[in-house]
Amino acid sequence: MQIDEKVKNRILLWAVIISRIVFGGVFLFSGFVKAIDPVGSAYKFDDYFAAFGLSALNIFSLPLAFSVAAFEFYLGANTLLGANKKRTPLLDLLFMLFMTPLTLYLAIANPVSDCGCFGDALILTNWETFFKNLVLLALAFVLVRYNTRVKAVYDEAVQGLVSLYIVLYSLILSSIGSHYEPILDFRPYKRGVNISEAMSIPEGAPEAQYKTTVVYRKDGKEHSFPLEELPELDSTWVFVETVNEQIEKGYEPPIKDFSVLSQQGEDITEKLLTDPRFAFWMIAPSLKEADDDGIDRLNELYDYCAEQGYNFICLTASDARESDEWRDNTGAEYGYAFADKKMLMTILRSNPGVMLVKDGTIYWKASTHSLPDEWTEAPLDQTRFTQIVYNPQRRLLFLLLALTLPLVILFITEKGVKLAVLKFRERQREKRLKFIQKHRAELRKNSEES
Repeated sequence: MQIDEKVKNRILLWAVIISRIVFGGVFLFSGFVKAIDPVGSAYKFDDYFAAFGLSALNIFSLPLAFSVAAFEFYLGANTLLGANKKRTPLLDLLFMLFMTPLTLYLAIANPVSDCGCFGDALILTNWETFFKNLVLLALAFVLVRYNTRVKAVYDEAVQGLVSLYIVLYSLILSSIGSHYEPILDFRPYKRGVNISEAMSIPEGAPEAQYKTTVVYRKDGKEHSFPLEELPELDSTWVFVETVNEQIEKGYEPPIKDFSVLSQQGEDITEKLLTDPRFAFWMIAPSLKEADDDGIDRLNELYDYCAEQGYNFICLTASDARESDEWRDNTGAEYGYAFADKKMLMTILRSNPGVMLVKDGTIYWKASTHSLPDEWTEAPLDQTRFTQIVYNPQRRLLFLLLALTLPLVILFITEKGVKLAVLKFRERQREKRLKFIQKHRAELRKNSEES
C-alpha cells in the first residue's frame, strides 16, 4: 500500500523538525555544560590522554576544552535553527561518524569510566554514551537527506551573525569558567552543602545487593554454585574462587572521597568538618603548577584570619618538598594538610582557590582572582562572604536570557539587519573590484613601460 504524498511530506516534515530539536538540543546542552566548566573538560581530556599513554598532550587539554565546547554549541544552535541547511547536517553527520565508532571502542575497552560528554551535569556510562550516539547518528542521516524541506528560522543573510554570536557566547562562558569559577556548579561541593551530611547515608536508604557465587573445580572442570545453595562437597572438589556480583545498586552519597591528613599523617577530616569557627581552606591540587598571580591576596587573607582568629589552612596533594618550595617562594606562613588530588580538583577548578567553611558547611568559594586586595576589620559574619546566596535557577535564567534575548531582537529586526548586511557585502565587493582594477591597471602600466 502506497502512502499518500501529502501524508509522506507531513511525516518527513515532522521527522526533520524532531531531528533538529533532539540533535540540536543535545549538542546545545553538551556544548553549554562544557563551556560552563572548561577546566573540568580539560581534566577529562587529561584522563583520556593518560589512558592512551599520551600525557605529553596535556598542554592542549584546555584549548581543546574551549574548542570542543564552542564547536558543539555552534553545531547545536545551527541544527536547531536550521542555519546553513546543507552544510550543517553534513557536519553533524561527519562528527557522529567519527564519535560513534570511538565511543563503541571506549565502551568495550573502558579506559575511562565516565565519558565526560555532559561534564558533571549529567554522568553517562560509556555504553549509554554509545547508544545515545547511535540515535544521534540516525537523526544526522535524516537531516542530511531531508533538512532542506523545512525553512530556517533566520534568513541566510543573517545566519553568519547568529553563528558568530553563538561562538562568542561559548568562548565568553569558557573564559569566565577558566579564569574564575564556573557560573553554574554541577559538582557535589556547592555553596550551602554540608560536607558531613553529603557523605552520610540516610536511614532507610536502599543498600547495594550482591549475588555471591562460589567456584569449585572437579575432574578438570569448574562448577559454580550460589552461596545460599552450596551443596555438601567431598575432598575431590577444589575451591577456586568466590565471585561477588552487584545485582542492584544502593544509595551512593554525593561526596564519597573527602579525607584530609595532617603533615604528620594524622587523619584530621573530622576535626576540619566539626570546627565551629569560620575557616578558610586554600585549595591547591598542585603547588608546583599553582598560579602565583594571587599570592599577595592570599597573604592578605591569611593576615586577616590571624587578626580575627579564623583558621587558614592549605589543602594540597603536593609533597612536603613542593610545600616548602611554595613557602620559600611566596613567604606563606599558613599550615598545610594533604588530600587526594582528584578530590581537590573537584572542589575547586582554580589552582589555587579559596573556600570558606564552618561546621563542615561551604559558605563561599572562589579563585584567587576573585579575592579582595584588602580585607576590612569586620568579623566574617558581618560580611557578604558568609551569606549563602548561590541560586542556580537565577543564574541559569540570566544565562538563558543572555543567549536568547539578542537572538530574539535579531529575529524581530531581521529585515533591517538583512538590508544592512547586504549593503555591507556590496560595499566590500565594490572595494575588492576597485582594488583588482587598480592592480590590473598598474600591471598594464608597468608592462607598457618595460
